[in-house]
Amino acid sequence: MTTPTLANIAKMTEEELELAIVGCFEYAPDASPIDRLAVLQEADFYRRELDRRHDERVEKRSLALEISVIVLILFEIVLSVYGIRLAIKEDTEDALVMDKQNTILSNLQTSTQATASMLGEELDLEYTLAINVEYNGSEGVTVFNNSRSEAILGGVRIDGVGARMKDGRPFVIADHNSVSINLSEYNPKLREKGIGNTKPFIFPIEIYISNARGKEFVWEGRATWGNSSGPLSQIPNGQLVVEPWAPGIKPAASQVPSAIP
Repeated sequence: MTTPTLANIAKMTEEELELAIVGCFEYAPDASPIDRLAVLQEADFYRRELDRRHDERVEKRSLALEISVIVLILFEIVLSVYGIRLAIKEDTEDALVMDKQNTILSNLQTSTQATASMLGEELDLEYTLAINVEYNGSEGVTVFNNSRSEAILGGVRIDGVGARMKDGRPFVIADHNSVSINLSEYNPKLREKGIGNTKPFIFPIEIYISNARGKEFVWEGRATWGNSSGPLSQIPNGQLVVEPWAPGIKPAASQVPSAIP
């Protein structure tokens, strides 16, 4: 495995970074608790480098798109002005001139609508949620916000028992940050059920999240008590879906986001 220095990580390809992450998670179960923490932290460095490279590509694409949109708008304006002047010069009848002007303005409106649609797609990309959830094998999960904007954590439902965030207020997860959640605070019987089961105890997790524009999502997954995990992804382990929040999750309009989940 490559020594995790900044210079080495910068030289690694994305395939090498992904292999390094897999290697860390394969080695972690056999390591001592202290070494396991170090190995998982090393895996997190590789994951953050992958996220950074992805964000860098997205930002370059966004910049190119914005420049293209500006050029298109300027070109459309120049064509519109030229068309209006040409119509006035060549046509002597007011009605004909007006018709051509209306046609030009209609085309300009269509082009402007297309431009607005492109900008809307750019905004959708800006506020797209990228959420990872990791389970520690006991009473805690960590929610990672890998998005380009903040995410709002509105509530948690564990094994059928749900509650809002503490004090009934949402919690803001800044972009490229994470928050740890104690599951027993939302389902006090979870630990008792987990320890008391002789068979694998698999329980569902629902996490209510919205993006910075207020669009509501639900992260739905399952975890097995005693089995720590990497990212809980793919059905049935976990997936983020567009879904209205369950009744009782939404906070009052006057409540501001909380600093503690």
